[in-house]
Amino acid sequence: MHMKKLLKENYLRILFLCTATIIATSFYLYNNIAFAEPTWNPPSGPPLLIDGETAPRSSDPDTNPEHNNTRILDQRSNPHAAFKENTNACAHCHSTHMGKSANLLRESTRKDLCFSCHDGRGSKYDSKGGLYYSSAGTVVDSLAGGFNTSAGFTSTHMIEDNNIAPGGTQDQIMLVCTSCHNPHGTGNYRNLATEINGVTIGNHNKKLADARDGIFVASKLDPKTNLYQPDIRENSFTKAEVVSYGGGFDKFCSTCHKDYVYYHYEGTDMNDPTKYRHPVGTLLTGGSRTTTTDPQEMPLSYTYPNSLFTTLPTQGVPSGVYPLPKSSFSTTGGTLNVTGANKYWYIITGVNMLGESHQGYIKGISVTGATATNTVNLVYPSISNALSYKVYRAGPSASEPIRTQFGLIGSTTTATASFTYDPIKREYTFKDNGSVSPDTTKNPPAINKQEPLDTTSQIGINAPKIMCLTCHFSHGTKSHDYYTGESKLKRKNSMGVCQDCHKK
Repeated sequence: MHMKKLLKENYLRILFLCTATIIATSFYLYNNIAFAEPTWNPPSGPPLLIDGETAPRSSDPDTNPEHNNTRILDQRSNPHAAFKENTNACAHCHSTHMGKSANLLRESTRKDLCFSCHDGRGSKYDSKGGLYYSSAGTVVDSLAGGFNTSAGFTSTHMIEDNNIAPGGTQDQIMLVCTSCHNPHGTGNYRNLATEINGVTIGNHNKKLADARDGIFVASKLDPKTNLYQPDIRENSFTKAEVVSYGGGFDKFCSTCHKDYVYYHYEGTDMNDPTKYRHPVGTLLTGGSRTTTTDPQEMPLSYTYPNSLFTTLPTQGVPSGVYPLPKSSFSTTGGTLNVTGANKYWYIITGVNMLGESHQGYIKGISVTGATATNTVNLVYPSISNALSYKVYRAGPSASEPIRTQFGLIGSTTTATASFTYDPIKREYTFKDNGSVSPDTTKNPPAINKQEPLDTTSQIGINAPKIMCLTCHFSHGTKSHDYYTGESKLKRKNSMGVCQDCHKK
């Protein structure tokens, strides 16, 4: 009897342990497998395009002959927008049960979350390091600059830190990435927010070809979505992205730096209304300012040589090209003649997705070789928002020709044209050996007359204008101002941005 009782008790103990084990295992599986999230591994190694990231599409034809040597960057599959119920993109940023901060973010701060991809490990846009990873596998400077001071950035918009906006109030502003960008997407270029610092910027209408609301750049129709997406391309020489800025950026920056859109007396709430400021929205033709109904309108002087030429980005089409002084000729390798008037005249224009620049600087080169074997070498700097370039020639003539006497002799989109690029100096060289006769049916555009024209002023809607981004980076800069000691996000050292346009 005693043995039977003992066996019965052991049996009950074993049964209890087995039952408990089954229940515990069930709870574990229920909580850790059945409803567990898939494992997410942070990006590592060289930049890879994550699921849905923008990528070049070599199969997407470009029908514009101006852009034959470019790669189209597909903006249709944006990882920050246009989510569908079957996407995995949400899990890149959010964790349903294991978020480290509010909004179920995978990182403790929004900056850390953004930099988990935008630091060179995930997205081709390394916002932290100020780099862009091109489709050719090269690494070039980004259009916005960077935030990493250890990489040499002397001033930045400080993220998750207090900023004081020059030209605004002296109140401190706490900036985070989402102060300027909407991570879930907007109609604006680069997902720029539709409201900043309490000011409505607007949301660019992607359904209209000529929409000029919000923040916008040149766009193209996506036949699969029937929406207009940013038309951003890579320059075939520099491998950098080229953006054709349409408008809205000055309004965006002035939500914090509000005084800087005013010029002396127009503003009624300026901190110091006695100070003059370089106006934005100014055409590259000089001129003097008077009272106008529009504080960003600039009276113009249309006569050459008051045109300005800059390598810096402009709103609208690029600036005309200013060939460097070291452009020269050689007495061999060409067929340019020295008989009679031996001076050849050149105009180089820049082209982007909004059109071709105005006529550009007129460069005269005298050839003095004894025989008709001369070659002219035109050296000129790269313009940041020019996708391609055209070269026009007139002469030989002793006097400077008018615009309509120039004919097209070369374009960077033509495979046979003699263009070379030096990535260290960031300079192009065009070699004119005289083998191409000027096409006099193709003249450089008149100054600021790009189509379409404004019906009132008869000035091109896309004529090149100074904007905030002409002189300043939006993220950070490596420049240093030796006069003030503060670089203020300027694109060039000291007064480099002034000299780039004015060339005093």
